[in-house]
Amino acid sequence: MKKLFVVAKDFLGWHSTKKLFEARYRIFSASYFAQGLVFGITGIAFPIYLQRQFNLTMGELVSMTILMQFPWFIKPFWGFISDHIPISGRRRIPYVIICSFIVFLSSIAIGSIVQSYWMFVFAAFFLNFGFGFTDVACDAHGVDMCKKDNREEGMIQAIMWETRSFGAFLSGIGGGILINFFGEKITFVVMSLAPLTLCIVAFSSLKEEDKNVHSTKDWGHLFKRSSYEGSVKFLIAAAIFLFILNMAPVFSPSALQYFMGKILGYSPFMRGIISAIGAFGGFLGLRYYREYMREGDIRRILKLSLLLGAGINLTYVWTVYFYPLLLFIFIIGAFVSMIGFVCSMRVAVRACPKGIEGTVFAVMMSLCNIGSMAGAWVGGRIFDFFAVVKYVDGEVVYQEPGHGFAWMVIISSAMSLSPLLFLRLLREFKTSDVKNA
Repeated sequence: MKKLFVVAKDFLGWHSTKKLFEARYRIFSASYFAQGLVFGITGIAFPIYLQRQFNLTMGELVSMTILMQFPWFIKPFWGFISDHIPISGRRRIPYVIICSFIVFLSSIAIGSIVQSYWMFVFAAFFLNFGFGFTDVACDAHGVDMCKKDNREEGMIQAIMWETRSFGAFLSGIGGGILINFFGEKITFVVMSLAPLTLCIVAFSSLKEEDKNVHSTKDWGHLFKRSSYEGSVKFLIAAAIFLFILNMAPVFSPSALQYFMGKILGYSPFMRGIISAIGAFGGFLGLRYYREYMREGDIRRILKLSLLLGAGINLTYVWTVYFYPLLLFIFIIGAFVSMIGFVCSMRVAVRACPKGIEGTVFAVMMSLCNIGSMAGAWVGGRIFDFFAVVKYVDGEVVYQEPGHGFAWMVIISSAMSLSPLLFLRLLREFKTSDVKNA
């Protein structure tokens, strides 16, 4: 028992946590913590606000979400700007400063002056634009560091998503409480403090980025051989695999939130706790990967996480009705899925050629986002199709909605195994001898 306590203390204690605050990692921690906090809150508040204000079906809600998140689909454009238009000699952190301030203004607007449907779409669009560009610049800065020192590969990506998971954990608890007591509008205003803090941290981190970084324009030369002796073939294979990996589980988080709230009657606080538990599970998974699995076989880890993830997702067919059991399943599912996710990020980092890291990595992430949204859209339509949507006096009424949810989960679990067929595309991937940084 004493030995177990010591292991847990080292795992969760200051020795492992202090890396999040080291100067070279601070910008990543702040950026992804802000994302986790804001998107954790909007993931709870937006479906409630939109359904209450505009009486949308679940399928319409997912379509609306896709429209607002369009800036995430064109991330390569932001990557190209970051790669080729430096500000004061720096390609990354100045854009983090500017765009995080845009997110701050958008959050304030949503919580104050926004009243109509299209005003909301406009403000939410700019919130996603700001975070999308910030995400690209921050990711590219991380890839830059990995190219200079391959020991950072896996470490930076784990730190990013650890802090995002922790931010989502806090927003799941605090967001649900804020919405219950103060409503969505006040909650949107409060969440604006996160991007404002990121803006301040980014400004203080300017010195951490090299100035006057050479931006290679010989694209033909770049794509002959990528970093770590990769190839164009591997770059394409990695892109295909990442797209399939993110599209395969046709499971919409919005559908789950809608089903738990509209059909099962779970309060915003209860749903916030579920989100928080899931985020904490992801945090534990990322911490475990960073401490104990970073030197393991990436393809083997991906295979195991896909198999376990499919089985865990299938349990939602019945665990969604039993709140305490659902919390337990969420924490395990998030633990497994985030380990697989950070491995997929390592594949994307390895495939990026030097000189245009921001553009290529953004292409990879855009494919991931498009795949996720496509899967979510399909999942939403499956739910509506099997649940039989009807309108009674202008109100959305689902006939036997549990059947729609069950079919969505079953189909999603089956399709989530399809990336196993594409793992062979990564046969060129060699896990480098990464030592603890």
